Order: sequence, then C-alpha cells, then structure tokens
Amino acid sequence: NKSLEDLSLSANAVGDEGAALLCGALKANRSLKTLNLGSSQIGLAGVRAIADLLQQSKTLEDLSLWRNAVGDEGAALLCGALKTNRSLKKLNLKSNKIGLAGMKAIADLLQQNKTLEDLILSGNAVGDEGAALLC
Repeated sequence: NKSLEDLSLSANAVGDEGAALLCGALKANRSLKTLNLGSSQIGLAGVRAIADLLQQSKTLEDLSLWRNAVGDEGAALLCGALKTNRSLKKLNLKSNKIGLAGMKAIADLLQQNKTLEDLILSGNAVGDEGAALLC
C-alpha cells in the first residue's frame, strides 16, 4: 500500500526477521508518517533494517521502538541513519537497554540533526554521565 500513513504493530511478536521483511516492504511507501513497533521483540538485526529504512525515508516523522532490545549498538545504528534523515521528528526509545555508549551516539546525533524534536529515553541505563552528555 503506497498511501499508508500510520502503522502500529506494537505488542506483537514481530521480531528481527519480521522487522526486516516489514522495512523491505515499506521502502516502496512514500507516505508513511508514523511507525509504532513498540514491544515487538526487535533486537540488533531488526534495528539494522529499521536504520536502513530511516536512511531512505523522506516521510517518516514518528518512530516508536519502546521496550525492545535496541541496546548501545542499535542506538548507534539509528543515530548513524538519522544523521542524514531529515523527516523524523519524534523517536521513542523508552526501555531499550541503552547505556553510556548509546548515549554518546545520541549526544553526537543531537549536535548534527536539526529535525528531531521529541526524544524519549526513559527506562534506559543512562546514568548521570549519560544524562550530562545531553546537556
């Protein structure tokens, strides 16, 4: 469907393979604005596919990945993709086991990306040092 604007698959067992298949299919979509994959059992392999989609998407404004297993490496992948993405305004990474290394990647991204307006990081292992990076 090339006119789909909002897709929510939260709280489903999408997994890494499902995320890769979904992102492959969504590359043809030029209208998707909101993608909710919260609590969908997505790990690093799935995040790679999502990062690839972010690099190509010119319409996605809201990406929700709450309560998955993004981790530090996945956060770095997403941040790499968002350095060139100019459409994403909201990113929800709540409860994704992101620590200091992931926070460093996010802080670096925030220095470069001018379109991201809303970033949710609650429920991660940010700590004082990670929080200080954002200030």
